[in-house]
Amino acid sequence: MALNRKDIYLLEEINEKNLPIKYFAEKYSVSERNIRYSVDNINFYLRREKLKEIEIKKANLELYLEKEKLKNFIENLDMATYIFSQEERESYILAKYLFEENTTIKEIEDFLKVSRTTIKKDMKNLEEYIKKFELYFTRTDNKIEISGNEKKLRHLKLLKLLEYMEIKEKDMIFYKKKYLNEKLENIIIKKYAEKYYKKEISEAVLEIEKRFNTVYPEQFKNIITLYLIPTVERIENGHIILKKNNSEFLKSIEEYNSIKEILGKIIDKNYEFEHLHLLEYFLSGEYVDCFYENLSIAEKFLKNILKTLDESLGYKFSENKKFFEKLLKYLIPAIYRIKNNFKLHKELDTEKVSPEVLEKVKEGVLENNRYLSEPLRDEEILYITESVEEFIKYENIKKISLKKLLNIVEENSDKADLKIISEKIKEEFGQLIDDDTK
Repeated sequence: MALNRKDIYLLEEINEKNLPIKYFAEKYSVSERNIRYSVDNINFYLRREKLKEIEIKKANLELYLEKEKLKNFIENLDMATYIFSQEERESYILAKYLFEENTTIKEIEDFLKVSRTTIKKDMKNLEEYIKKFELYFTRTDNKIEISGNEKKLRHLKLLKLLEYMEIKEKDMIFYKKKYLNEKLENIIIKKYAEKYYKKEISEAVLEIEKRFNTVYPEQFKNIITLYLIPTVERIENGHIILKKNNSEFLKSIEEYNSIKEILGKIIDKNYEFEHLHLLEYFLSGEYVDCFYENLSIAEKFLKNILKTLDESLGYKFSENKKFFEKLLKYLIPAIYRIKNNFKLHKELDTEKVSPEVLEKVKEGVLENNRYLSEPLRDEEILYITESVEEFIKYENIKKISLKKLLNIVEENSDKADLKIISEKIKEEFGQLIDDDTK
């Protein structure tokens, strides 16, 4: 019987640490006998490659296989030795319909070696997923396509691209993948990106950064560059955005002409709403004092959440003007990113903040999300938490009394002995002094 993802996960986990059969039975909600069958199946393929096999000792599973050999074993699996899980099938099918033209159910059915009924069930599950993006499958003349909200279709393509590639110094970098379904999806995405990505896209992003006199975060530049790939592709295939709610407002902004001029090199200047749509994204990447229509929304939210945090954490966040302005600079473009499903970070490191402070910030955000058009996500919550912790850190540092400092200088001014003065200062202020005179 062919291997599946559960077998591979089991194999990897055993090689990391010897574990009881009961552990895996509970983890995968199957019987212990089922786990033993899986072990027998895995050992068949390990034996075929002349590798060490999993041993069962006192109801424990043990394996001592070099990591490189295990890695090579997994990477060398093919469609003859591996069967996709439902989740893997659905991910693969989605990649096919997002990035390849004229994909048919029969083609997928033959490749995955599963029944038409199974594929139809997978398609039904996928349809539920893409509904979240206001998308759906259309079926005409034996042809199936993803249709619906054009902007969100491009976002969905972007999310998939982010899993497999990035742009560095104008070059496409494709991530090395280990599991078979990911390797096959990588091939699909690479073919698509090579067809539609041009270095002029990266050059346009850098030119806009320079023209706007700003420095975009590297994550943002990667995201917007990748987003421009499906944008160029969709326009080339005749799918043009033809409306923008706040178009008159955006056209009045000075940056609009710059966007139109620069992006006009890769997108027809006559596609006005395409340029307006992208202008909003480029504005969302800047950390500026005022962000036009979102300013009042952000201010109202911030005033209320800081008052909430005043009470829950016991510090006067709401009275600190610099702290308010710092968060405001972050929050205004974040509102645009939330609205357009853009993220600056693929992964979030919540371990670098205090769980207690993070929980208090989450509670505060939840209580005040009603002031926003769309709720904050984990990315924005983590940033606020980091800022709050930094505020607390500096608030907890004892401030140096200027009066005491002047008294020390005055008392020793006649002697003007810097050594004595420095000793007095260190004696008075202790660890707050960084003695860099040595």
